[in-house]
Amino acid sequence: DALLLDIVQYQARHNPRLDAFWKGRGFDAEDPNASPFIPAVPTDVFRHVPLVSNEAAPKGVFRTSGTTSGRRGEHFYLSTVAYDAGAVQHFQRAVLGNQDPIHLINVAFDAQTHPDSSLSHMLAHFGKTLGKDARSQEFYFESKGLRKEALAQRLQQAIEEKEPVILFGTAFGLADAMDAIAPTALPHGSKILQTGGFKGRREAISAQALYQRLSEHYHVPP
Repeated sequence: DALLLDIVQYQARHNPRLDAFWKGRGFDAEDPNASPFIPAVPTDVFRHVPLVSNEAAPKGVFRTSGTTSGRRGEHFYLSTVAYDAGAVQHFQRAVLGNQDPIHLINVAFDAQTHPDSSLSHMLAHFGKTLGKDARSQEFYFESKGLRKEALAQRLQQAIEEKEPVILFGTAFGLADAMDAIAPTALPHGSKILQTGGFKGRREAISAQALYQRLSEHYHVPP
């Protein structure tokens, strides 16, 4: 909570647009008791206003897919240190628990070819910090589509090694993988994490239908 308040006060001093938004919602960043009541910024705002601290030039930007409105939201950043630390801690709490490093299989775009994808950045960071070996830093989607043969080979390796894996992917990435590769019973203890993306690339997929199909395809309980 103390760190959160420090960040909020820092942003209020260096991010005038955000400070104006907060004040418009009746939030005072200098109030030491205000931190539990920080107004969330609507996602639409990121399509129209660059919300970034102004004391240095941004180091990069994460962009939304733009499938909702056609205009991509932009999240500029000066550093990803807080993003990385928060992502790892939440992932450990929500998914890994006390589990040792695990094999990660990323049905997503590589962060090197898609540097504006926060998802790709997060998965690359997970691969480096939580992955069991260098294979956890491999990505199985590219501009031409699914790397079918490489992914099929990696899934086969997982079966032969009998070590649990975590399969990451957007809804359409996971659907493409199931369309391209025969059903595969993942090792006991494996998990599948669907990271969003139910619209925009082809016909819509309902979450319930996708999860049921994933469960049957990979023999992973819903």
